[in-house]
Amino acid sequence: MIGELATAPVLGCLVAGMSNKQAARALGISVRTVTVHVSNLLRKTGSASRTEAALWAVRHRVPSRPFH
Repeated sequence: MIGELATAPVLGCLVAGMSNKQAARALGISVRTVTVHVSNLLRKTGSASRTEAALWAVRHRVPSRPFH
């Protein structure tokens, strides 16, 4: 499920238009960890891009709170 504790904040960062580096700084995690979460989100949402995943989140009304 997308609402998992680890991936939900990263999805929020995607919705906010943040880069992996910006998301990592905002969430206090490594860029590599963000990259892994983004890859998982793309797979889980069936999206081909970060933008498509962000649109998926908006369409499915996933809360977009990027910060803990």
